[in-house]
Amino acid sequence: MPDLVRKKGLEGDRAKLLVRELGYGSVGELDRQRRASPDEFLPDFMQRFAKIKDAKKQEQLIQFFAGQEWLGEFGRMVKGIDTYREAAKLAKEAKGLDAIGEVWNLHKLKLAFVFKQITAGFLNIMGEIGKVLSPMARQVGDYFLEWSRKLQGGGLRLRVQAAIKGFINGLGFRLSSDL
Repeated sequence: MPDLVRKKGLEGDRAKLLVRELGYGSVGELDRQRRASPDEFLPDFMQRFAKIKDAKKQEQLIQFFAGQEWLGEFGRMVKGIDTYREAAKLAKEAKGLDAIGEVWNLHKLKLAFVFKQITAGFLNIMGEIGKVLSPMARQVGDYFLEWSRKLQGGGLRLRVQAAIKGFINGLGFRLSSDL
């Protein structure tokens, strides 16, 4: 707040008049409203400037509050108060979208936990199936191991000969024993 409102004399009276022209009874009232609701104060403050129809008076007020170096920027904000309000509204909506994102992340976390439970259950089932099939697989393996031992040392040749003899005899032919 410019220190001009604290001055005595013509400058101080002029500054107090400018504050009253914005619709504030006093500088103290302006400060109370600013402290009470800072987020709502700025749009309301700029809206009060926009309500002043006299361009010269509006420029004097903007220069008083913003100073010469911020005159252009603050003036654009006063003229574009609707754009400011839209930006503030979008910022509030964006906060709501962040909440949706957090809910989605929580949902994904829950789904990942459920999938881990399903995987653990499937692995338990496979383990139980393995316990049932393991003895049968061991029996089959033992049979083939025993059969391969019998085939070592010429057992395969004798078995093939016996199979061929049996096949030929089954067809009704008689062969000599020197096959």
